[in-house]
Amino acid sequence: MAAAHLVTVKNLIYLGSDDVQYAPSTLDWLTGLSTLVTAAVFGTVRLISSEMFSTAHFLDICEQHEVSWTIMANSHVAMLANCPKTSAQKLRSLKHLLFAGGHCLVATLKKMQSFLHGSGPKGLGEILCHNGQPWSGYVGNPQATAEMRDSAGWYHTGDVGYFDEDHHLHIVERKKDMLKYLGMMYYPHEVEEVIGQMPDVAEVCVFGIFRETEGDAAAASVVLRSGSKLDPKHVEQYVRKNVSVQFKHLHGGVQFVPQLAKSANGKVNRQAVKAAYLRDATQS
Repeated sequence: MAAAHLVTVKNLIYLGSDDVQYAPSTLDWLTGLSTLVTAAVFGTVRLISSEMFSTAHFLDICEQHEVSWTIMANSHVAMLANCPKTSAQKLRSLKHLLFAGGHCLVATLKKMQSFLHGSGPKGLGEILCHNGQPWSGYVGNPQATAEMRDSAGWYHTGDVGYFDEDHHLHIVERKKDMLKYLGMMYYPHEVEEVIGQMPDVAEVCVFGIFRETEGDAAAASVVLRSGSKLDPKHVEQYVRKNVSVQFKHLHGGVQFVPQLAKSANGKVNRQAVKAAYLRDATQS
């Protein structure tokens, strides 16, 4: 990135020489690499730990080293928000928490925001970018070029997000994850957010089960909290009660699992979760 853009980047990520950065990712992940680069550019203190991410370890690091800026996987945010030991006192030094690799449930974000600062969503939409630079497009592929950048010069990222009241940008979904059932479009996270409001639910992943005559029927793999007596039918009933439109109901069913399939960086692998769901459904 050119030096002329550093002021813009600094304003975006709010870093200064008095900040203490921590990212649990290794350098082969963008989050780990970006933390290394920004630490060098802005002169911050960058913490490196040999331990895998855990809520206890992260809370200890925040208290001992006064971490002010961190970036982590969305699943790590869920772990923190649902950890009984997480408190505003332990996270008092943390000014900015960024997450990547997928979206977080609104209920999870609200839990984390109760320990930090910020506000909730104010209207979802696709995120467009304009850098004011010329671009010749993809070689020999005018269709892909038009899909990437429109006639006004705006790049269509394919990410869906929102700005909160503090003008922070939140990315919650990939546009390509949109599903279609009975001719109506919907996003998996819209159903996940509803299920995530259930007190017994720790994590949830929603995906589409394709049916030739109907389309992508919503199905959910759910991780329950310890000691829960919830039944899959209770989840289906809860969605029917709290979602007014039928095409977002769980017509594909609900499955309880001990954990959701994730990448090495903690990102929920929606396709792997779906594959496990279909495999178990076939065997049962």
